[in-house]
Parts: sequence; C-alpha cells; structure tokens
Amino acid sequence: MQFLCKEYQDGNPRVRSLVTETRLHLVPSLNPDGYELAREAGSELGNWALGHWTEEGYDLFENFPDLASALWAAEERKLVPHKFPNNHIPVPEHYLAEDAAVAVETRAVMAWMDKNPFVLGANLQGGEKLVSYPFDTARPVSETPAAAAPRPPDDYEDDNPELQETPDHAIFRWLAISYASAHLTMTETFRGGCHTQDMTNAMGIVQGAKWHPRAGSKWVHRGIKGVVTDQQGEPIANATIVVGGVNHNVKTASGGDYWRILNPGEYRVSARAEGYNPSVKTCSVFYDIGATQCNFVLSRSNWKRIREIMAMNGNRPIRRIVPGRPMTPRERMRLRMRL
Repeated sequence: MQFLCKEYQDGNPRVRSLVTETRLHLVPSLNPDGYELAREAGSELGNWALGHWTEEGYDLFENFPDLASALWAAEERKLVPHKFPNNHIPVPEHYLAEDAAVAVETRAVMAWMDKNPFVLGANLQGGEKLVSYPFDTARPVSETPAAAAPRPPDDYEDDNPELQETPDHAIFRWLAISYASAHLTMTETFRGGCHTQDMTNAMGIVQGAKWHPRAGSKWVHRGIKGVVTDQQGEPIANATIVVGGVNHNVKTASGGDYWRILNPGEYRVSARAEGYNPSVKTCSVFYDIGATQCNFVLSRSNWKRIREIMAMNGNRPIRRIVPGRPMTPRERMRLRMRL
C-alpha cells in the first residue's frame, strides 16, 4: 500500500495505470491476532506457524467451507450444471448456522467476497518460497472419474490420481509461472527453500493439493470483459457467461459487467439470462496486455409467458383445436382462461 501511494504521487506511469484502471482491494492482515503472536515469538524455531491461529483458537487455513467436494459429488451424480452450478457454489447450510465453528474473521471475508465479484485474488504468507495454485484439496481416489485421461509420466504434476485440475488450470498455472519467473530468487530453487526441500521441480510453482492438501482454502487485464444489456440498453445483472471448452461459468455484476481471465486464443462465448434469448459470439484473446471487449445484447424471450400458460393448464400439453370440430364446454372455458 505504501509503494502504490508513493509511486502514484511520484508519477510512476505503471502504478498510475494500475490504480486508475483496476479496482483494487487490499487486506493488510486476515488474522492480526495470530500475526502479533507469531511476531512476538519470533521465527527462528518455526513459530511463524502460530500466525495461523486466531485468539478464539481457529486455524483460518482450515476454516473455510469445502466447496470442491460438493462440486465433485454433484459431478459424480451428473447434476452439473443443470441442477448444481459450476460457479457461485452455495455454501452448506450447516456451515452458515450461528452456532457453527466458524471464526468471525472467516465470516467477514466470506461476506466481503460475496459482495464483490472479484476477478482474481491472491494471498501472501510466510513459511515457504513458492507460488501455490488451485485446487488446494485433493479429490478422493474413489470419486475420480474412470474416464479421466492418464497423464504422461514426465508431466509436471506427475500421474498422482488424487490431484484434480480446475477448469481454469491452464490460466492458473500461467499466472503462477508469471509471478515466480519475475521474482528474483523464487525460480532459483538451487539456493534452497525456506524450511523444506524443493516441492516445485525447480519451477517455483506447485499445485496446492500436491504441496499441502487443505479443504477450503496483476493479470486481470488479459482475457475478455464486457457488459450484458437488453435491447433498450439496460444492464442485466446475474447473467451467465459461458466459455466453450471451460467448465466454469461466471456471472455479471449488478451493472451487467463481467470479467473472464483467459489465455490467448479464440473462444466461443455465450451470454444467458432468465427471460432472455441467449447470445453467442466468438471472442479472441491476444498476447498483448489488455482484455478484449466482448459485449452482449439479449432480446426478451417468450418462455416466461409460455411457462405461465403451462402452469395454468396444470403443466399439461395444450390441446390443439381442430378446425370444424365443436369445442366442449370444458375446452371453451380453458381457452377463455388462457386468453
């Protein structure tokens, strides 16, 4: 924060561009109580780990809800995405109960994330010198789809059957490499790690589930962005943006705007919203910094009115009236009600 403020005041063009064109949210410390305790104890004997714990005794690293397992269970039952969403996965009701073992810091951060449709987030912690990217939890072997393609033996994540890639695995891995390669010593793993052996195969990055499996645990201008509106130019909130070939959708914010981080390439993108006809177009992402503008205009659909008519008819098919055949009193009454 000090760096951004000072460089902005000094006229640094890179920082000024970042501040004026990006909505930034900064949290100095998620757990100030634990940080103070670890600071007083010192780090010589590994006491930095004390910073995980709040004054109430919660380990914030293990305190967030496990939404990955809920998604995988729904995938096993073939409920995704028609009955179970692949985005904005609902938090289990038992987790939201007032008497649930959830730290006040965890509740505050979850409410904050629910209010703001973040494009990208990262957190910094002491203890090791590497970039860890999702998933942070491993999928149980019994739930791993049998049809999953086997990995090559020399692949970076090797052929560990418990590991499960996110639908955005490629962009997450690229983000991790971009950060690690710009660090002065993160990719020079021959210099040694902070506390343990090198878990990154000399790359400075690792998938979280391979490093420390946990349940619940500046390239935002590359990809596509835009606004979804109706034919009168009014924004459509909560519309779904679907990228072909990527099984993870995003939603528009209250102003109809959306952002989607993607690697360079050509994508078939569709926008869908309740009460509107979907719209599909091809959007290209280039290697130059700067997201591609990809706006959608949706026309209203008649399906809402059709559902109302079907509901009035008991969700039964509407009987076709044959010309020349007299209508029964019951048919005449139903027709009058529909009209």
